[in-house]
Amino acid sequence: MSALVSQRSAHTWALPVHDARFANLSPERLFSLQSSVNRLAWLDSSGGSGGSGEGGGWSYLACNPICQREIQCCSTGAPRSFWYSLARSAKRVKRLHHSVPDGPPFCGGWIGFLAYDAAFAGPSLLNPPSRFSFFDVVLAYEHVRGRWWCAGVSLDEPAPEKISGSLAYKAALALEQFAPAFNPCSGNSFRPVPRRATSTMTPRQYREAVERALAYIRDGHIYQINLAQRFSVAADYPAQSFYLSLRQQSPAAFGAFLGSGLAGGGQAICSVSPELFLRVRGRSVITRPIKGTRPLGNTEAQTAAAARELEENAKERAELNMIVDLERNDLGRACEFGSVHVDDAGSVERLPTLLHRVAAVSGTLRAGCGPATLLRATFPGGSITGAPKIRAMEIIRELEPEPRGVYCGAIGWLAPDGDMEMSIAIRTAIHDGERGQIHYASGSGIVADSDPAREYDETLLKASAFFRAANATLQE
Repeated sequence: MSALVSQRSAHTWALPVHDARFANLSPERLFSLQSSVNRLAWLDSSGGSGGSGEGGGWSYLACNPICQREIQCCSTGAPRSFWYSLARSAKRVKRLHHSVPDGPPFCGGWIGFLAYDAAFAGPSLLNPPSRFSFFDVVLAYEHVRGRWWCAGVSLDEPAPEKISGSLAYKAALALEQFAPAFNPCSGNSFRPVPRRATSTMTPRQYREAVERALAYIRDGHIYQINLAQRFSVAADYPAQSFYLSLRQQSPAAFGAFLGSGLAGGGQAICSVSPELFLRVRGRSVITRPIKGTRPLGNTEAQTAAAARELEENAKERAELNMIVDLERNDLGRACEFGSVHVDDAGSVERLPTLLHRVAAVSGTLRAGCGPATLLRATFPGGSITGAPKIRAMEIIRELEPEPRGVYCGAIGWLAPDGDMEMSIAIRTAIHDGERGQIHYASGSGIVADSDPAREYDETLLKASAFFRAANATLQE
């Protein structure tokens, strides 16, 4: 089926939704009313615009893809046919006159994820292959104006006199698939019973891993590395309920839910990522790495003080500077010479639950450079590996006891015209309904002057929303 995307002309369209059933209906409410979410994707911009600019403030829901593709390896081999399909389709896309200039940036195409370590190890229960699904119709919600759009990709060009009827039929069918209906599981009353969470590392083991990483830094192997531990908790409740609880605890600009029929292996992906990995519009590309974290205070004065401390902290500033330099080099492998710029070397941004230091690096893609070239040049993101990237990834494999799987990979959409928006898959849970477990990893950036105990505490801070959503406490 995926060959259809590359061998036939593709046309995007977008139509405002005037159906009264969708009036004053939020994406959260619409998602909660769905009786089945196994084959549903929700790209959920609930916590802000994600750096503003074009593409910020849109959420997308899609169900029942027309085809799916698995990618066993992100760098060579199997993905080539997938990326080749994307590149071919990008050259054939035309915009119909039915498209509205202020419509959604994404009108249908591929939605899915790249697993962090698919390039290193074969698939397993916690290391699934990367997977993308092609949706020819999506519902898009524009948060600024509070309105719905129905958009899609037509793989065949109908006769001019049949275009209006064809698009109206597709839009009506999509609206019926999502039309609000009573769901006894909907609502915000979900609260699991208290339970205990376990980790792949004890506090002592994590601190020892940090000490080993510091030895690698002292010996000149790396300058910085991100080390994570993975928490697990028993779950006897639906992924749909858990994701609604997780996003309530930590709404995010790049939230995502991928049902088990899309993610595979009986596992649903529940992500509340605040970090933009790549945003592509035409030939313009931007990445916004995050380094440095502080909790919000109990008062505005305490929060302001924490923001000042984060802004002035020399360790946090140096940590982000290293990653900005790495991202400049990565983008330079796919962008025109001289076009890569640091738009923001690091500013403190306030998220719903935390403070972060966020930078922005942009560039202009070389002519003919498509998603395959860009992703091969930049994946995985430097903020969750370290510098130099390849050596840091080798040490991560040595020091972390389990493969990362989806965690620290990328989640998002790829349009047939080459536009793209992918998050870094941090703050991401895997809801394994078949085995009654939820897994959630959390990491910290290690540099030469890191304190092992403080780095351990930072992993707990970043996992606090997960513990609240699961009503869990860590078993130490």
